[in-house]
Amino acid sequence: MTIDIVKVAEALLLEPEELEDIFEAFFEEADETLADCKRAMPSMDYEELKKLFHDLKGSAANLHLKDVTALAKVLEAAAREKNELSVQTGFPQVVQLIEDYKEEIRCYYGK
Repeated sequence: MTIDIVKVAEALLLEPEELEDIFEAFFEEADETLADCKRAMPSMDYEELKKLFHDLKGSAANLHLKDVTALAKVLEAAAREKNELSVQTGFPQVVQLIEDYKEEIRCYYGK
């Protein structure tokens, strides 16, 4: 897992510096989404989980975070299929992946 911020910026027709605030907004939104997922998991509210994973998938795709996008897509499908084991197995993975990106991107921007 690594991200080429320059390539992402080019794909979005931005300068790398312009992405910093966008990434921070993504991380704030992702943290809220993951907290909502955590609240929905004890009761396995599959409809809510499906919506939340769908939102995460779209946000990650916008920033070219391909592995987050792919895992969120798998989790969305697992929620749609009411596959509790897949949801419970994949959720910690997506949380860790986002934390890893957060660290890498903040390091890039000197934070």
